[in-house]
Amino acid sequence: MLNVFSTREIAIFIWLCVLFGLCITSKGFRSQIVILIKCALNIHIVLPFVILGMYSSLITIFISKFVFWKWLFVKDVIIWTIFVGIPICFSATNNAEKEKHFFRNIIVDNLKITAVVEFFTGAFTFNIFIELILQLVLVLLTVLEYFTGKNDSHKLIHKICHVLMSLIGLIVIVFSLKLAIESFSFENSFDLLVEFLIPLVFSVAFVPASFFLAIYAKYQTLFCRISFKEPKENKWKYRAKILVACNFRISRIKLFQRNYVCKIYRSISDVEYNRIIEDFTKEVKRK
Repeated sequence: MLNVFSTREIAIFIWLCVLFGLCITSKGFRSQIVILIKCALNIHIVLPFVILGMYSSLITIFISKFVFWKWLFVKDVIIWTIFVGIPICFSATNNAEKEKHFFRNIIVDNLKITAVVEFFTGAFTFNIFIELILQLVLVLLTVLEYFTGKNDSHKLIHKICHVLMSLIGLIVIVFSLKLAIESFSFENSFDLLVEFLIPLVFSVAFVPASFFLAIYAKYQTLFCRISFKEPKENKWKYRAKILVACNFRISRIKLFQRNYVCKIYRSISDVEYNRIIEDFTKEVKRK
């Protein structure tokens, strides 16, 4: 069973278990973990995770119909979904309208040399003892770099941490390439190619998911602000009109939230509400 996981993944899991053990043995941390779990179980937080998990499962089931598929690849899919796919989708909720070509960049970033580097450093790892030390050192340097970067008086320490992390990264890449060359065989070369392509294929497949999650988040914010002032009896009818007017355009949702939410009030009539939608539609056409 453990042969499915690389020594790097096992090392990370061990350190996570150690961290979790330290947290639950501390009374202060225990109470915070309970609060965190309660917040995490909120339906608005759980629902996107469930949808993205189901979406990833559907893609996996579709790919599994091809002859090259092995169920050992499920591990790579799960790891990619948790640590890359879901963060990409959630970052889209904040950055989709800020970054030009955000969704195109999701694909481009995964086609860059970083994808090749991540593949080799993930597929070819060291023995478990080296990995345990390596992961601990990297975490400590990352934490130290983050906190020293907030204080100008610690610029030297911040720079040293950055240099050390870059140096460790370079050493890992060199040794991973060496291991790749030494352990190369035509028997497992096709499996390695599939492992390399999984992040690229799923990155492309997750673009629509990240887009719709961004739309969902924007509408949630918009309707949350309207809920305090919209008439309850016509709530769904009025929201349907907003959906038709804004459709799947993030810029339109932001525009309506910025300029037209303030015009809605509890006792608003149908005529007044329709006029707001008409004014909004005219403004959109002028842009």
